[in-house]
Amino acid sequence: ASEAVVWRHSRSAWNPLLRSRAGAFNLWQTIPTIGAYGLRSFVVPYQGVAAGQLLMLGIASRQSGEMDYEPASELWAFVDGAFVPWQQFDNIYGMTGMTALTEGQEVHIVVSVACDALCQSFAAANSNSTQRRRALLATGPSPITTSTVLQWDQRFGQLVFPMALTDTDHEAKFGMPVPDKERAEHSGAVLLNVSGVVHAATVRVGSLTLLALSSESDGVVLMEWDFPRIPGLEGATLVIPDPSDAGFMAVGETSRALVRVRRTPQYDSLGRLVSELTWGETLSEEPLPVDRLQSSRFALVQGLAGAERLDLHPPGCGLVAAANCTAVNASCPPPCEFLLVHSGVPRHTLPCGDAPPVSAVPPHLLVPTYVPPRCSEPVVVVELTSTTSADLFVVPPSIVDGTLTLEPRNGAFGTSQFLAYVEGSDFQYQFAVTVNPVRYPPTFEAVDVVVLEDSGVNVLQFAKNIQTGRAIQTTQHLLGMHFELFLPATGDCASLEAVPAVLPWLGTVYVADGVGYGAVRFKWQANRWGTCRITAVLVDPEESDPLAQRSPQVSFSITALAVNDAPVFTLQYPVLPDVGQASPLVRVEEFVFQLGQIGSQFLGWSLGPYEDFCEEPRVLHRAFPCLCADGVFLGDRSIRCEYNFTIAKIEKQVAPGVFEPDTQVLFNRFEIGSADGNLEYLLNPGRFGTFRITIMMMDDGGTSRGGIDRSFDTVMLTVKQIIVPPSVEGYTEDLYRPLRLPFPLPDVPPAEEDPLMADFADVPLKNITAINLTVPEMHFVVRQVYDDFLTDFVNGPPDQEEANELVLSIVSITNDFLFTQDATANETCTGCPQFNVGGRMGTLAFELTPFAYGVSTIEIELISIGEFGNVTSNFQIDLIVLPVNNPPSATLPDFLGVVEGSGVMEVPMFATNISVGPENEQWQQAMFSIQSEVDTPFLLRSSPVVSFNGSLTLNLTDERHGEGTLTVMLHDDGGRFVGGQSAALGFPKTLPLKVFPLPRVVSLSPCVGPVNAGWTVTVFGQYFGSHYSRNAPWSLLNNSNTSTFEDVAVLVDGMPCQRQVFVSDTQLLCDMPPGRGRKTIDVHVPGGESLSANGDVLSRWNRTGTYASGVVQADIYYAGGATGVTNTEEAGLVAFGPDMTVQPVASCASSSSSNASTTANNATTNSSAEGTCAAPSRPGQPASLSVVPGVGLTRSVRAIMPFQDRVVLGGSFLGGAARHLSYLVSWDGQKVAALAGGVDGTVNSLNRWDGKLVVGGAFSLLYGDQTLGQETLKSGGLGLWNGVEWSMAGGALVHGAVTCTHVQGSLLVVAGRFRKVGNTSASNIAMFDGRRWRALGEGLRARDVLAMAGSEQDLFVAGDISIAGSVQVGNLARWLMVEQEWRPMQEFNAVVRALALVGNRLFVGGDFSLAGILPAGAIAQTVLDGDGEVVWKEMGSVGGSIHSMLYNQGCVYIGGRFDSVAGREGVLAARNAARWCLDGAAETGESW
Repeated sequence: ASEAVVWRHSRSAWNPLLRSRAGAFNLWQTIPTIGAYGLRSFVVPYQGVAAGQLLMLGIASRQSGEMDYEPASELWAFVDGAFVPWQQFDNIYGMTGMTALTEGQEVHIVVSVACDALCQSFAAANSNSTQRRRALLATGPSPITTSTVLQWDQRFGQLVFPMALTDTDHEAKFGMPVPDKERAEHSGAVLLNVSGVVHAATVRVGSLTLLALSSESDGVVLMEWDFPRIPGLEGATLVIPDPSDAGFMAVGETSRALVRVRRTPQYDSLGRLVSELTWGETLSEEPLPVDRLQSSRFALVQGLAGAERLDLHPPGCGLVAAANCTAVNASCPPPCEFLLVHSGVPRHTLPCGDAPPVSAVPPHLLVPTYVPPRCSEPVVVVELTSTTSADLFVVPPSIVDGTLTLEPRNGAFGTSQFLAYVEGSDFQYQFAVTVNPVRYPPTFEAVDVVVLEDSGVNVLQFAKNIQTGRAIQTTQHLLGMHFELFLPATGDCASLEAVPAVLPWLGTVYVADGVGYGAVRFKWQANRWGTCRITAVLVDPEESDPLAQRSPQVSFSITALAVNDAPVFTLQYPVLPDVGQASPLVRVEEFVFQLGQIGSQFLGWSLGPYEDFCEEPRVLHRAFPCLCADGVFLGDRSIRCEYNFTIAKIEKQVAPGVFEPDTQVLFNRFEIGSADGNLEYLLNPGRFGTFRITIMMMDDGGTSRGGIDRSFDTVMLTVKQIIVPPSVEGYTEDLYRPLRLPFPLPDVPPAEEDPLMADFADVPLKNITAINLTVPEMHFVVRQVYDDFLTDFVNGPPDQEEANELVLSIVSITNDFLFTQDATANETCTGCPQFNVGGRMGTLAFELTPFAYGVSTIEIELISIGEFGNVTSNFQIDLIVLPVNNPPSATLPDFLGVVEGSGVMEVPMFATNISVGPENEQWQQAMFSIQSEVDTPFLLRSSPVVSFNGSLTLNLTDERHGEGTLTVMLHDDGGRFVGGQSAALGFPKTLPLKVFPLPRVVSLSPCVGPVNAGWTVTVFGQYFGSHYSRNAPWSLLNNSNTSTFEDVAVLVDGMPCQRQVFVSDTQLLCDMPPGRGRKTIDVHVPGGESLSANGDVLSRWNRTGTYASGVVQADIYYAGGATGVTNTEEAGLVAFGPDMTVQPVASCASSSSSNASTTANNATTNSSAEGTCAAPSRPGQPASLSVVPGVGLTRSVRAIMPFQDRVVLGGSFLGGAARHLSYLVSWDGQKVAALAGGVDGTVNSLNRWDGKLVVGGAFSLLYGDQTLGQETLKSGGLGLWNGVEWSMAGGALVHGAVTCTHVQGSLLVVAGRFRKVGNTSASNIAMFDGRRWRALGEGLRARDVLAMAGSEQDLFVAGDISIAGSVQVGNLARWLMVEQEWRPMQEFNAVVRALALVGNRLFVGGDFSLAGILPAGAIAQTVLDGDGEVVWKEMGSVGGSIHSMLYNQGCVYIGGRFDSVAGREGVLAARNAARWCLDGAAETGESW
């Protein structure tokens, strides 16, 4: 499947099938998938979301049968109304489904896997790929190809391998989840040993949970879902390890069990070495379930609860015999015979408290130190067995720590029987609790009684909730009771009378709704008030028990609240004397006074009845006549009264006898002395006229409960007019509105931000005057005129305005820097504010200084000029100049170029010449925002950022390049208040962005070559030079040559490659410099520079691509076969070297080759050399070979030869399914390739002749390239290869096998096991001159011809040879090229396998120990003279046999099967390869 579809059910949707709103499914979401095989949804807890849980959708993928197998199993989470990707399982292959199992807070997922052969092959190929480990699960060393169990990690919200100790278990024990650093210790894979699972489901049978698996190979498999635990370790205090390290024994005192635990070291599924602990055996004092099917052994097991020490006997014994232990191995511990448990008092059965004494045990006997076990907390249970009253107790009785606690229910009585027992023991105890009834005296609750003064006779309730004290209470009993009341005869109680007046007072009882109440009848004397405290006793005359007949005494009060009477006063003057405006304080003596005695002539004031104030005075005054309610004049008696006088209202005369309420303030002060009646008042300036004043007298008796506390009288007052100063009235509304400014001003503290001006730091102006003018800051000089800024001038009252002249002038101006100055006139303020402009007194004009703002206070003066004097008024006006933000500015580069793979990079000075405005705006900050549009997806890993100082930060994605644009916006934080501009002019600006690609080197041709310089190599790759890979946009390049790209540079290990030629964006040519070994190739592509607007370099895009595999330069190649211990099978071996430690000499030897086999380090090696300069190594300086890895040849390589920029390998190796790669391949330094269709048998020899490759061996066919239509040639054991196709030398078939070849000038000599070449008879050796074949005499009689060397005069042939021509020889023969005859040489006692001819010196190697009569250890030399005599000379010896030999640059290189060489220096270790070098040109002083 290519997608998963989610449908959502809507309950009220229209269902067309049912034709009703019965609900329907609607398409909700489509999820792209790859090879979806199964779906599973489940819910998991997750604290990262508000709901606390997530709905998850698992998509199992099983792709098979395709070569591009790509697992894509995923987990999706339902977030914000849709499924989103949550987790991907890259290392679980062949997933077919998921099954969820929930246990408490833990959720486990069983992943079903059916991984076929192709799936497993793909999994193995990707096991070490770091790109495949994107999921958190990919932590193991290899992919998972079988069904497994995963666990939901609530902390990190991922499915992980199960944890033995879960977060739920850890929180229950320690109150916190498993710490992060410990999580890996508890994690381990749970793999199910069932293959080919295509479906899984859970089956529950009772409490048993089974997992059912449907397997392609095993059918249906049922597995029990259980995590094994080791029972019996509860309260473990003693542990003794097994000396054999096979586990341990432990005592769990809580479970009273002895447990044996096995320990098995093993590797888990993640490749980690872990110890698996498994249950072995459990012995317990009581039966203990071990698992679902078995329990512990408990017969005759005692004493484990008090265990103090464990001893194994005999000492040092082992519970389990170690795997390597035998009967004769004395180091193994003997098997244990028994385990001795030392026990004390079992603590688990004792109550908790002080620990009992424990006998001292020597510390060295404790294994480990004894830890006392837990004690027992006894729990006592109390159960009710019988009772006479079901609700006898509020809370059932309980016993804790031996204390009985109970709470009887109020009014309940009876007897209850209880049984007490201790949990977990046989202890029981019965007891009874009896609650007896009680007889009580009557009771009641008293209620205080409150009435008003002079309220007359009252009958009121003073008692409630009357109780008889009897168990059963009736209305008759209540009505038969009465109250006895007792009160004192003094104080306020003397004014209280009972009705009827009898002693003692009696109270009656009445019943309402079954509840008894008490009532009393009384009255207060007239004009009397106060509180009387009364004692009451409830009497039950029918009660026979004297103690229960009368209630306890209870007190209550009867209170009479005073009601105030109105006060009385008299004014002495109905009309006050006239005064003028703004008169000083006026005093009128005895304005309120007393005229005489009591009677109609009495004038003065009274506070009401005597009871109100005379009896209980509030304020102390001087002696003053006071009239009380009883009519008695107190005379000179000192009394205390409290009252005050106020003005009730003021009316102004608007016409004779006509008054209207005065709405303005007349008096600043008006007081009447309460002690002496004197009046003092102070007029409000500016008021005049005739006024009627109503005066109110008020006492402190109040008006509560219907009282009257005030009385009124009137008086007349006339105020004469005076002249007042002028003023300005009728300002416009704008002049009065409150002002808040968005900028700080001097001496004005900052304020919180105003939400209406969110762009500004809002500041309230606390000291701005009521008259103000707000204007914006100016950016140029302009005169501003405000007509009639001040209007409605008032020159006093109308009569004053008609007589006096009004003049306005400016007194002072603050902060005159806000206004223009004349620099030529000593900074005269030419733009300062002026009034009286254009003949209009209130018109204001001024000129502001550009880019200045602040507050200027203008003080003005109004003068009223009259005949008798002048009156002056001063005012202040605040002129507020608000700042207007100027736009910021900056300059950006025209183009930005960077290099692919730069990661997170910072480009300083990306934005330059940054300005936030003029000098007065330097407090602001520039703010850049940037957007990007690119043509390559994910070119940028995150959005670019430009800092306030102009630095650009780019986050480039690796292996991404392309072009795009950057759009930059610029703002400052000055805001847009009063028309300001915060956005820069000319912005946003867009500039091109280019991420230049790194050059990529894909391959070289050739990849191998000589050590000398001058041979040409072709570099293939990408982005070496093109308009896309090299050039910035054309219009932005300044004086740069974009037509050619010849400036690209190729470096070989840092050295320049010579004669470089640019071919195309994907191909370069150059000549190699001299060198040895594998060389890294670097392609350096020059670039350009991105400049800032100020000419600073922002970035450069010079870049280099590296080809690490590089090229191989060597003067000697080695080939052979690495063999095993049995020497029956070989693997191909290719090497080059050795690395030389001195500089090469000026001259070089001619090329030579040898295919003689030797054995070295279990490797059969052949060697071949180009005609290159190679310096000999000085004695003591080691040389080394570089083995070529990854050639992949299965058998031995028997011949090696450089040919046409490649190294050709021949031998017995096979190509497997690729038949054309058997026996003969070419190697380009990295990989091998076939020569057309190859040959059909072993290749023994390779050489070069006439520009062709000579191939000799035990084959019969030369296969052509079928794709080119080439034919197969029946060639025998010899073929010629020109680099394109096969041919035969002279068209002749070699009837047999060729074992070696030699080229001498234009002659080709072949030798082996054959009798005929074409139609020419030849015994094992023949020569071809380019036109025809001919025999060399009678040929050779030999078992093997293994090596040849020669010159224009001589040809030397070596092997296992007995006769050459008619001459008997000893494995080495000599053919005279001029005489055309065979000559013998001193014989060798064993096979000669290798030859090297250097000038007139012949070097011989093989299996021999004698050269002629000279002892020779597998190697010898001779100097050839003209007389033909051969004298062998010693070269030391070789500890083995020599298979190949060649000469190069002063040294003879040998290869074969040996372990040492011996010479003048003694015996030297040599593993199958060595060289023998001359010290200069002399023939003496040679050394290994």
